Amino acid sequence: DKPKQDRFLNKLSSISEQGYDFAESEITQGVTDIAARVGMPGSPILATVAVSSVSSNLGASKKDHGELLKATIETAKRISEINGLNS
Repeated sequence: DKPKQDRFLNKLSSISEQGYDFAESEITQGVTDIAARVGMPGSPILATVAVSSVSSNLGASKKDHGELLKATIETAKRISEINGLNS
């Protein structure tokens, strides 16, 4: 259906701009998924670092979520730097 497709395309656009996504799993209830891009669009390699966690393990605070998101993004950036994929 068109509205669902539009939401999906908007989400992809947002992920492309930000370079990461953080959301409750659409597949497994009670799981939070975090993914960050390795490399840049147009680089020879484009990959993802992904972390899934049982949502209750993250705690209720935004601080817990933020720390895991930050660590995932930093790991992806470091992999990109090591492999010369950040330009």
